[in-house]
Amino acid sequence: MKQNLSAEYRYGNADLTWSNHYLWPVLRRIVETRDWPERRAFEIGCGNGAIANLLSALGFSVAGIDPSESGITAAQKAYPHLRAAVGDAYDDLAGQYGSFPLVVSLEVIEHCFYPRRFARTFYDLIERGG
Repeated sequence: MKQNLSAEYRYGNADLTWSNHYLWPVLRRIVETRDWPERRAFEIGCGNGAIANLLSALGFSVAGIDPSESGITAAQKAYPHLRAAVGDAYDDLAGQYGSFPLVVSLEVIEHCFYPRRFARTFYDLIERGG
């Protein structure tokens, strides 16, 4: 039996959260500093899909995981174009999804029991040059 290492954060909808209002402008500026020959992104801890949807609006095909079932349900309902699934930052995400030019994770690592395992998962998802 797989041990659940993540707590459920409950989402009521797929709206931007308070933290998205200050995180998104910074992320957008970073993303816009480089050319992306292939606009594919993965978000670890995508929650309700709000940031993944904003990346999609910039032309990225986005996949993401979050341990929150209510967040993924909200994301799937509001943003069916995203590949949002229940998952954990400690899973073999690169084995399941492959690698991506852009990998994003906002306000996640501080909630991790094993931040080094999280970092390994994150770096495994980034393709060479990403």
